[in-house]
Amino acid sequence: MKKIVLVSSSQSISGAEISLKQLLEKIDHEFQFFLIGGNKSYFKDIKLTNFLLITPIINKCSWIKFVIQSFRNNYICIKQLRQFKPELIYFNGAHSFLNLIWVALYFFNTKKIWHVRDVLKSKMVTRLLSFLSDKIVCNSKFISEQFKNTQKKECIYGGIDVFKYKGVEPDTTKHLRMDANVKTIACIAQLTPWKNQIDFIKAARLIYDENPNIKFLIVGEVLNPKDQYYKIKLQEEIEALGLNGIVCLKGFVEDITTVISKIDVLIHPATNEPFGRVLIESMSMNKPIVSYQSGGALEIVKHNETGYLVSCYNYKKLAEYTLVLLNNDKLRRDFGVEGRKRIIEKFNIENHIKKMKQVFSN
Repeated sequence: MKKIVLVSSSQSISGAEISLKQLLEKIDHEFQFFLIGGNKSYFKDIKLTNFLLITPIINKCSWIKFVIQSFRNNYICIKQLRQFKPELIYFNGAHSFLNLIWVALYFFNTKKIWHVRDVLKSKMVTRLLSFLSDKIVCNSKFISEQFKNTQKKECIYGGIDVFKYKGVEPDTTKHLRMDANVKTIACIAQLTPWKNQIDFIKAARLIYDENPNIKFLIVGEVLNPKDQYYKIKLQEEIEALGLNGIVCLKGFVEDITTVISKIDVLIHPATNEPFGRVLIESMSMNKPIVSYQSGGALEIVKHNETGYLVSCYNYKKLAEYTLVLLNNDKLRRDFGVEGRKRIIEKFNIENHIKKMKQVFSN
């Protein structure tokens, strides 16, 4: 069996960790996996050759401090990996690559895959990690555009288990609500400025003025400590627009299907969205989408078929299209049905596993 080291160093649980766990749950056992991770509990049910817990560096610091702090992690990892003798090292994101940069250098002649899931701000980092990679897997065409002059890149969309994210017809969700006459709109994402929940709150004010029988949920939590101020800013915006008790900050929800099953429309106001896992989760559960036409959303949502795409920062249009859906049960149902069809066809987990197996094997 081919020996593969997987590096997923984040302590928090975001789309990258969810995607990797789902891959490991479904992939057959023709590979020997050694996982280096920042969150052991999240992968506790996955059968692996070995698991090594590290403490990743998440706070912003100078390059010199980063190198010094990361040396200990890398030293421990190298000692164990020398015994394992990997044939391939897979880095689940730029953060994981940078945390284990010494491992990448030590095993310079070992094949390395870099799974890129983010918009990269530093060209120097992009060039360095590209040089160290034998294969660059991008989670959307939008992300792959960052690597214009390389043959190493390949776009492999994320996938979900469409049997876990089962379709839910709009009419069948009424029993899940405290008040069957109240509709629910959600924004589901980590709390960070580029996810742009601020525009969700602004749109909520306009929607609520037209229809007060609506509940608004912001689901997600701060993953990066430096974004803690943003959560405070969201609460201040809710208060400033008189939406206390109307827009609720729900925090992190482990089983997101319980939330999606109860909503009527998902609003996704992110800008430069690398992929948008919550979009395929919601569409698989027959939920129509109203999103900014930015990044990966353009590759997932079909305008006027599975939802609506709106120019960035036009929160008035977000509100307008959401009201169109709320006022038309048949339209919501039709968009939901078409959305699930699209996920089954293009974003199912089987397609993702098949392509990732080819990458691991070759």
